[in-house]
Amino acid sequence: MHLPVDVKATLQKYELSASQKFSQNFLKDEQLAERIVKAAQIQAEDSVLEIGTGLGILTKALAKNAAKVITFEKDKKLLAQLPFILQTETQIEVIPQDFLTYDLSILQKRFKKIKVVANLPFHISTEVLFHLFEYRGWIESMTLMFQKEVAERIVSKPGTKVYGILSVLSQLYSTPKICFSVSPHCFYPVPKVSASIVNFQMKEGSLTQDIGLSSLKEKFLIKLVKSGFGQRRKTLLNSLKKLVSPEVLKKVTAHLGIDVKRRMETFSLEEIKKLTEALYLESGDFTGPKDL
Repeated sequence: MHLPVDVKATLQKYELSASQKFSQNFLKDEQLAERIVKAAQIQAEDSVLEIGTGLGILTKALAKNAAKVITFEKDKKLLAQLPFILQTETQIEVIPQDFLTYDLSILQKRFKKIKVVANLPFHISTEVLFHLFEYRGWIESMTLMFQKEVAERIVSKPGTKVYGILSVLSQLYSTPKICFSVSPHCFYPVPKVSASIVNFQMKEGSLTQDIGLSSLKEKFLIKLVKSGFGQRRKTLLNSLKKLVSPEVLKKVTAHLGIDVKRRMETFSLEEIKKLTEALYLESGDFTGPKDL
């Protein structure tokens, strides 16, 4: 049985502290780290990308199971101590940079496929997720920790209060599922919110084949859902009026058998894709307003 790591003592030993600037809540439960690795289905031949090394508890658990672990850390004080914290873990490679500013094509050249596993800082979790989706053809799966409410939005269904842009895009690019909940007491300092582990199985195929849309249609779909969910209480006719003319919208929805008075929050992913295809074809070479 694993005892919780004394994170406070570890921080004192290395003259470190949890940074509010980086939203640091260090994982202290080794058993939880092993559960996360199991949920990610890490195999001996896998290369794994981790975002936020922290004190290395999840990093070490990943290294016990994977061929290679590439881990990002941008806290300079923490970086100075990581060689001592990680010790002789030769399959771990630390990249001392902000993940969101790093050119992932560098790693794409080194690794054919990769799995992503991370305890994400809550304040940038959705930004990181959307950034990862841009490389979905390279990523096999992602197992990420989110604030519980964000996790529920990711997997939510049409017609629910939390169904929105995050739900649609997550389900467009992957098959997400909540694996389990995580208590705040698994961290130091103890956060004020609970968390959940979400696994994303990326849809196979090229970047156009996996979602069944060309890159231009994909961009149009994103504009469509941003417009529709940006004014979620309004009907399609009102929420999309800056994107397409009422005449075009009425013509397309009538052809598809869609009630133009419906709200975007009631649309399934397949309905959104069909609406995207039809509106795009009707509008021709569509670019849409630049501010969407």
